[in-house]
Amino acid sequence: MNRINHKTDKRRARLKQIEQDIERGLAPVAGLDGIEAVVGIPFYDEDDTLPGVVETACRGLALAGLAGKSIVLCVGPEGSTTPLDAALKKGEEDHGVLVLGFLHARGLEGRGCCNHSILEAASRFGVPLVLLPPDISPQSNSADEEGQGFSATWIPRLLTPVHDQEQDLALPRFSRDPLARAVESFIESPIFTGIFGIRLRQPAPGVMALSARLVRSCLSAADYGTEDPGAYGFEPWLVTHTLAEELVICEVPLGAAAFKHRVG
Repeated sequence: MNRINHKTDKRRARLKQIEQDIERGLAPVAGLDGIEAVVGIPFYDEDDTLPGVVETACRGLALAGLAGKSIVLCVGPEGSTTPLDAALKKGEEDHGVLVLGFLHARGLEGRGCCNHSILEAASRFGVPLVLLPPDISPQSNSADEEGQGFSATWIPRLLTPVHDQEQDLALPRFSRDPLARAVESFIESPIFTGIFGIRLRQPAPGVMALSARLVRSCLSAADYGTEDPGAYGFEPWLVTHTLAEELVICEVPLGAAAFKHRVG
């Protein structure tokens, strides 16, 4: 077997395993109707921050009038049982929002595998998707002060532009010093401006909302996951794909945001 065929077979095997993991993870809601939105959180070992993100997402969906009509889905790699258990326990609190989660099989460790599963889940329900990072810090004591960090108000603000597919990708516009993320400010943003003629202040923010149309478009794209389904770099690819397909992007002012930085 030549190298190219071996690589193709390996990718197909990984995609097949991802499909099996999705079937297992969504088994509790098989045949469920009436879902109007999914919040997806790809995670790794963030047992200290993930429960707070889940709780805030649930409150946000309830605030958007989607209690009983939405799902929070947490997807991580094999072995990440501690953060998943903590997230599911937090989901047991009564917000009227269903919280699900599952772990991928061995060999599917990359964040890209988690994003793939979340996209597939949203596609099966045919609904908009909000992607959240697992390490963003919610406001303390469940406060929802405008512009003061991750709060429940973010969810309806991100969903509103994409819910009726007037916009396809809603990116946040955070209030922060350009030097706080120099690569984003001085490399990524100018590249997108130079190539596409559109200024995106934070083209890879980790927080975003996708219309159902964009979810389908991503999964059907010929170059999606062509190398390694678990690879990183999903966000720049997503923004590039949206612009190349001439779909509509908007920015939503969300104020401040704090992420927990890790060493190693």
